[in-house]
Amino acid sequence: MSFYVVAAVLLMVSLLTYAIYLHYLLRREGSRQEGLRIALAEHAQQQRQEVNNSIQILARGCQQGQLSLTETSIRIRGLLNALSLDIAVLEEFSAFAQLADAASHIPILEEWKSLSGAKKKTFDQEREQLEGLHSEFVLSAANRIINRKF
Repeated sequence: MSFYVVAAVLLMVSLLTYAIYLHYLLRREGSRQEGLRIALAEHAQQQRQEVNNSIQILARGCQQGQLSLTETSIRIRGLLNALSLDIAVLEEFSAFAQLADAASHIPILEEWKSLSGAKKKTFDQEREQLEGLHSEFVLSAANRIINRKF
């Protein structure tokens, strides 16, 4: 009978030791995952701050006439969309999206470079007309967006 008692006690001690070891591994993995979660959150916050800084630079450039209203609108709209903001915020700054959408048919980058001089002039005139129609709203939105954090 004592053999069975000793065997049972050894089995229980073994199982308890194994359970403690598994608990240790689980806690260590939880700590590792928490560290990763914190690092990921910090990285996301840093990226969000970089996007905010870019928006501020673009808005100031627009105010100072360093960027066209169309270029500003295209870039800011893309950055605002990248932030996954509330619909109310996107509506508040919809002037950027409206001008960007109105000018979306105008070629950019490599397509622009491949255009003839006459075509470029035509598109420039059209862009200037669109900017004239939207300038008050875009400049107002640029003024409101300065120093705002999203």
